[in-house]
Amino acid sequence: MNFSLSFLVSFIALLPALVSAQPSEENDYGLCCMCGGCWHPIRGDLFITEDGGTCETVALEMAGLAQNSQRCREYKKNYRSDCCDRNANPIPVAQQEPEDFVPNLPQGDEPQCDICKDGGFPGYPKIVTKTLYMEGHQTCEQLYHMGNAGHILRRLCWPMQDAYQEPCGCGPFHPQWKGDSGGADQCLGFREDCSRDSDCCDGLTCGNKSRRCRPKKNRNTA
Repeated sequence: MNFSLSFLVSFIALLPALVSAQPSEENDYGLCCMCGGCWHPIRGDLFITEDGGTCETVALEMAGLAQNSQRCREYKKNYRSDCCDRNANPIPVAQQEPEDFVPNLPQGDEPQCDICKDGGFPGYPKIVTKTLYMEGHQTCEQLYHMGNAGHILRRLCWPMQDAYQEPCGCGPFHPQWKGDSGGADQCLGFREDCSRDSDCCDGLTCGNKSRRCRPKKNRNTA
């Protein structure tokens, strides 16, 4: 047997193994997968929808679709390259500005959830977040007030605390953090007693009568 024929026979013998090693669109669970072979997106934090959806959160939404459905095919067509292709150079989708938020929420049914573990006000209150199982998108400031008023599900509290400590500027990630004495000691959060504006965290001011930190008023609001 000459070299060419020997190589061809060897290649044919190895072909089943090579094919089985390639990512497959089909899977035993019937999941709609963002990436081939159901691999995790390599750009999990990339914004791909204007309402805060990232490759990671959209991939989780896709998992609830049938793998051969029209919606699944549309998702893969729109997002697979940006989220899964190492050679792609995607541009993050610009995010919508969140609606004006009034912190006077009615008391909810859930226990209090401090978005910052130390109970402090977020150092980056205007950062926009997107949380699985929560409708729309919220700023860190909105999550702070929602948590205080019992509007964050108990089962989401600690995962959100872990996820948002750095992006929201909590504890040692707070821009006014000065050491290990505790992030909440560096500036005062909403409704905490204060003596002057500089006592309060960014986005808050010391009330003239209440002497408690409160959100700054919008000068354009009557």
